[in-house]
Amino acid sequence: MLVGSKFVKLVEVPLRETSPPKWKELTINTGAAQSTLEDIKLTERAGGYAYQEDPASGVATRNRFIYWKTNHNVLELAEESLDVDLVGNRLRLRFQHTPLLEGVSIFETRNNLVVLAATIASVHRLSFPHPRLLNPNVGSTSTCSMRSVFFDTSATLLRDYHVAEPRRSRHHAVEQLVQLAGSQRRGDIRARY
Repeated sequence: MLVGSKFVKLVEVPLRETSPPKWKELTINTGAAQSTLEDIKLTERAGGYAYQEDPASGVATRNRFIYWKTNHNVLELAEESLDVDLVGNRLRLRFQHTPLLEGVSIFETRNNLVVLAATIASVHRLSFPHPRLLNPNVGSTSTCSMRSVFFDTSATLLRDYHVAEPRRSRHHAVEQLVQLAGSQRRGDIRARY
C-alpha cells in the first residue's frame, strides 16, 4: 500500500483459536409485542472500538479492542487483546421481536464500558465494568489470562432500556438513545463514537 511517498506493509494477525469460539448467549425480552415491523429486513452492520490507552492501566487496556456485529435481532460483541488471553470474551444478545437499527455506539467512562443499541421498539444502555477495575493487579508485562468485560454478564445487568411507544415519532428511539447516553455523568465520558 502506498501512503504518501512511503510504502506501508500490512500484515494480518491471526488470533490464537484452536477450537470454535464459545459464546455466552442471552435473550432480552423488552415486552414489545410481535408486530409486522419484526419482518423488516435491515442490513447487517459491524464495527469496532479500541480502548483508550492509559499508561497507569498497563496491560488492562493496551492493544485491547471490541468488535460488534448486528444481524436482524442479534448483537454479537467480542473482546480481543493482542497481549493477553481474555476469558469469557464473547457475548451474543438476542432482542426478542425487535430487530436492531443501524449502528452501535461504544464509549468508556471512568468505571464502565458502555454500549448503546437501538431496536425498532426500544433503546438499550449496556454497562460493563471497565477492564482496569476487573484486573487491577496485572502488571504491564504480564502475559496471563484476564477476564473479559463480558465475563460476568447476566440478564439482570442488561435491564437498562426504554421501550418506545408506537404512537411517538420515528425519531423517538434516537432521542431516547441520546438521553440514555447523557445519563452517564458527562464529565466522566472519554468517548469515541
